[in-house]
Amino acid sequence: MPDEEKKQPDLAEKVKNWTAALREAVIALLFLFLLLFPSCVTQRLADAGFTKGDFAGLHWEKQLLEMTEQTGEAQQHVQQVEESIDSIRQSLVTIGNDAQSPEVKAQVDQLTIQLDSSLQSVRSVDRDLKASLRTQENLLQTAPVNSFSSKSSHWGIVISADRDVNAAEHEVERAKKASDKEISVYQKDQLFLTVVEFSSREEALTDLPSIKARIQDGAYLVDMERWCPKPEEGERDGWFVCGK
Repeated sequence: MPDEEKKQPDLAEKVKNWTAALREAVIALLFLFLLLFPSCVTQRLADAGFTKGDFAGLHWEKQLLEMTEQTGEAQQHVQQVEESIDSIRQSLVTIGNDAQSPEVKAQVDQLTIQLDSSLQSVRSVDRDLKASLRTQENLLQTAPVNSFSSKSSHWGIVISADRDVNAAEHEVERAKKASDKEISVYQKDQLFLTVVEFSSREEALTDLPSIKARIQDGAYLVDMERWCPKPEEGERDGWFVCGK
């Protein structure tokens, strides 16, 4: 009898472990299918009643939007790093060309080689982020409307992030030539972000491929009500400051 009582906890622990392992396997398999067959999987789950993308602990409704925003923001930061490295490299080349000392020229050449290596690494990260962003956007594009509980009527596509006001103004003018939608600038986290605005998620997703092709390949979708809560009017017309 004591042996039987001892076996019961062991069996319960095994069942618990098997259940956890099975759950992890299901999540991994579902994620794989989402990547390979996003349209089919999201529609089937929606038909089955998982309208918020809630399955085996997965909640992709809000998380997918957040992932897209984070990937887009990371990509923009990487592009800024790339531009900074390229600018420093050009300055070093100028210094090397003007330098008279062989030692200085040698040091400049060595630094330039190191910067070139860093630049290649940054560009590799940029390519990976773009690939991730395309995958996430594919899921957003194919997800049924009822798979998102957000009823926001204010959506945006972020096309650039600049630290300089003049650069942001240039992006606004460039965007206006390629899109007839409202273009605004939002100041957030010490950056000036140029945004093409829409009244629905579907409208924004419809225009996203064109905007990526004509304006900025790294453009990404945001839910404006969550991405920039309580915006206040800025010093210029069409400029806003995001609240906390």
